[in-house]
Amino acid sequence: MDNAIIWNAHGVGNAPTVTSLKQIVSKYNPCLLAILEPMQPDRKRVSLGLKLGFHCSFSNGDQGGKVWIYSRNQLNALSVSVSNQMISLSCNFNNLRESLTLSVVYVQCCKIQRRSLWNEIEALSRTIQEPWAIAGDFNVVASSEERRMSRALDGSSMAEFSDMIHNSGLLDAGFEGKCFTWCNNREGNARVWARLDRVLLNSTWVSQLPLCRVEHLPRIISDHAPLRPSFPSQEPSKLMEEVFWKQKSRNSWLQEGDRNTNFFHSSANKRVRRAAITSIRNANGETISSSLGIKAEAIRFFEELFKAEPISVNSDFL
Repeated sequence: MDNAIIWNAHGVGNAPTVTSLKQIVSKYNPCLLAILEPMQPDRKRVSLGLKLGFHCSFSNGDQGGKVWIYSRNQLNALSVSVSNQMISLSCNFNNLRESLTLSVVYVQCCKIQRRSLWNEIEALSRTIQEPWAIAGDFNVVASSEERRMSRALDGSSMAEFSDMIHNSGLLDAGFEGKCFTWCNNREGNARVWARLDRVLLNSTWVSQLPLCRVEHLPRIISDHAPLRPSFPSQEPSKLMEEVFWKQKSRNSWLQEGDRNTNFFHSSANKRVRRAAITSIRNANGETISSSLGIKAEAIRFFEELFKAEPISVNSDFL
């Protein structure tokens, strides 16, 4: 599994934030690092990348944007589109048969400016056929459960965001960790928590690369928590894919008796908006999220499933 780090660091011009970035890169060794709101001149982007061990970088600074992206060589990243709120990269792992599109966003707080990005994403969704992921700080929530505050929510902004997700055929990748990714750090009734940062996937990604998980890392320095999406650098085997989709679909193996992967895809896609599951649970109730663990559990599951049961014969009938 490869992984990325997407973090609204809220400024990288201070030593503590740079130190935190170095620690994150050292711990997780991401193939892609996206820094949102760097609050530094674009000329400093390359030097920061070298400090962090990255030699390839992208920016939308000349568009008035606030996104810096660093990538490793194995990602084979090429910029395909740049706007003031989003950078889209075409990425091609050596072990995948086709390229992926990875988009990183820093969405403006102004509702009118956000609409231009929603229109851009909807337009892209009609042209992108390959697996596509969009990650970053969307600066808006999709439902009232994603925000904790004393004052009323802006329902129209929330509805426009949800409409864009639906119209673009995107699915929320879900998350592991704390529910909220941002806090305004104020006291008492003035404190606000929200899930502003997320990963969205198109249906092609969900069907071809289902073993994707997103962690909300602890908040450090910034008011935003880093996102850590991880994804397979090679396509999962049919066996692992069917076990994964079985768990997503919430249907019973033995009741349905249907091991057609298309069945699980269609059933799971109806539910994935409400709950994205990126790990499986074994017979002992333990959660398994590593690729090797999932593979071992899949093998055990099928061995048990197809194991012949002893037949009891009544001697009276002989």
